[in-house]
Amino acid sequence: MNEHDFIFVPHSSARLRSKETADQHKKLFKAGNPAGAARLLKNHPNLEAFTASLFNFLEQKLVSIEEQLSFKKQKIFNVYSDTEPTAEEMAGKVFWNKEY
Repeated sequence: MNEHDFIFVPHSSARLRSKETADQHKKLFKAGNPAGAARLLKNHPNLEAFTASLFNFLEQKLVSIEEQLSFKKQKIFNVYSDTEPTAEEMAGKVFWNKEY
């Protein structure tokens, strides 16, 4: 990965800056030639899109965060009971859940 992989403008799909290329891409799709449309966009200099390396970077960050959080002790903020809990039972808790 290099720094070019991390410079992007967020958007939902590939975006072309050239209207002529975008029109040609639409024509290829309408003509039933998706492979030709894909070839047109492949390595196109005016195309902005997310790269696979960006998603790989995000996945690595998520795995790292998951590893860090797995060592933390889970805190339980709920008390489950059919009757209203006492103040002692609610010490350090936030929610009372009554089962129906």
